[in-house]
Amino acid sequence: MLQPLTQASWKKSPWTVPGVVIIFYIGVTLLLLRDNNHNLRDFATVGELFLNKSNTSPVIKKDPSFNYFYGGYDGQFVYFIALDPVNARYYIDLPGYRYTRILYPITARILAFGTTEFISFTLVLTNILSIAAGTFLIAQWFRKKGLSVWFSLVYALYIGQL
Repeated sequence: MLQPLTQASWKKSPWTVPGVVIIFYIGVTLLLLRDNNHNLRDFATVGELFLNKSNTSPVIKKDPSFNYFYGGYDGQFVYFIALDPVNARYYIDLPGYRYTRILYPITARILAFGTTEFISFTLVLTNILSIAAGTFLIAQWFRKKGLSVWFSLVYALYIGQL
């Protein structure tokens, strides 16, 4: 039977830390979006170089209202795969390598119900939920070892997560 959380027990609960992490990352995301009128696609760092590599996909195409980078970064390949898993291979640098990391873009695509307009949002959502899930698992491990669950913040706030 579930016990109600007391004032002291919520601080020791492995659920508390991921909750704080989710709030933190949502706040950071909103702050980054507010700054200079960014949009969620900025997190993918899409570059014109790879975007213009093909015209095979009906959904991977240039948006005249978006400011693209020149070369882009790895996140653009995840974005392309999430948008169009079949035709993304024509827009990415190493298809054999990029498609081995299929879980993240496919999870975002499933969460978006295949709707391309929601892919940017679900990629960010998937990131935040993944960090929270990892934080929860580490908090559970610390709790079993008799340590503070708050040590899991080292994982959650690691610079590579940001």
